[in-house]
Amino acid sequence: MEILIKAAACGIISVIFASQLKHTRSDLAALLSLSACVLIMLAALSQAGPILRYIEDMSTMAGMEKSMLGILLKVCGCTVITKLISVFIREAGEGGIASSVELCGSLISVCTSLPLLESVMKAVFDLFGG
Repeated sequence: MEILIKAAACGIISVIFASQLKHTRSDLAALLSLSACVLIMLAALSQAGPILRYIEDMSTMAGMEKSMLGILLKVCGCTVITKLISVFIREAGEGGIASSVELCGSLISVCTSLPLLESVMKAVFDLFGG
């Protein structure tokens, strides 16, 4: 909870300063916004340890291979990074570039998850005798 309060305070303070800077120095306002995003993401990532341990425990109980868990985590990370970057780019007024980043992130996620899809398909074929 403490990290959420710090992240919210960082966000609110950054918005106030960025909105004041936007009229005179839009380049500094964008840099301030990007810096705030990075700081808030770092604060959020500091809480990733317990989540990752829980996911690892659940995958071990389910008998999931470590490589499949790695793929799942990579896809989740790609999704978060893509969303963060595209929102920042869209806020800077470049909707076309933001859409391109989203498309790129989607394609990378699909390509990364192909081994996982293959594993699921094999399990389904084995289950139904195919």
